[in-house]
Amino acid sequence: MVKLTYAKAVVSTNDSAEINGVLIFAHPPSIHISFVALYAVEESCRGQGIGRKMWSVMEHNTDSSRIRVIHSYDDMTPKYRASGFPVPGETFKRISGSVSQLKIALEEAISTMSTEQLSTNLIRAIPTEVTIESITEFDRTIVPFERSAFLDAFFSFANGKAIVKSDRDKETVIAYGGTNPAFNENEMKIGPIYATDFNDVILLLHALIVDSTKSHYDLGFPFDSENGQRFAEFLCTKAGAKLGEKRVSRSFSRRLDCKIDWSRVFALSGHYTAPLT
Repeated sequence: MVKLTYAKAVVSTNDSAEINGVLIFAHPPSIHISFVALYAVEESCRGQGIGRKMWSVMEHNTDSSRIRVIHSYDDMTPKYRASGFPVPGETFKRISGSVSQLKIALEEAISTMSTEQLSTNLIRAIPTEVTIESITEFDRTIVPFERSAFLDAFFSFANGKAIVKSDRDKETVIAYGGTNPAFNENEMKIGPIYATDFNDVILLLHALIVDSTKSHYDLGFPFDSENGQRFAEFLCTKAGAKLGEKRVSRSFSRRLDCKIDWSRVFALSGHYTAPLT
């Protein structure tokens, strides 16, 4: 799990000091938002005002000038849109499948690529062979604000890879991605995957999972994006993946002027808050 210095948590406990509610919110330093990343109350304790109290504590510790952002499943989205988060944002879905089936599908796709595609670009490890500064430089062409603190924290524990284009003495990052452990010891989380060319997504994803001993994977992708849909279609039709039934929608308290290039975001970095955090 990424430890972010700009994330805070509100925790509710019962008389036995057992946690029955939690609210986690992030205040990224480079974009003026307050992202509600997790908001949950134990089912048996709902209706007792616990959620309202945690929300009040969060509001007390949030600069009111920040734009608030929350994500929710379809059944809750209308409630948030009607109570403080009226501006619609992106939608996302999860997809999961077998790592072994994915390896086979990726290797079949790679076998159809040209020699030039396979030999021109190199795959490097993050951060040992590719610096966070190089990743940040590419990241800024997709996400228009400074995220080096998040990237540094994420790739300190994630299995990260980047595709670099070699031009004389200079190597330029043209795609990057990572995987990290899930709560289930037999599962891996895939993401982020940022790239411009779909073939680079295939090559990068293969490099990320080829040595994995996990049996299953899970990832989130931008549901509204044409390339996100293309990626999901590949995973479902070629690798037998299963598309999640529930959709997650992002909502804002007011309009956020942030031009993220979603056409190059194929998988998110674990949580739906990405890439705003």
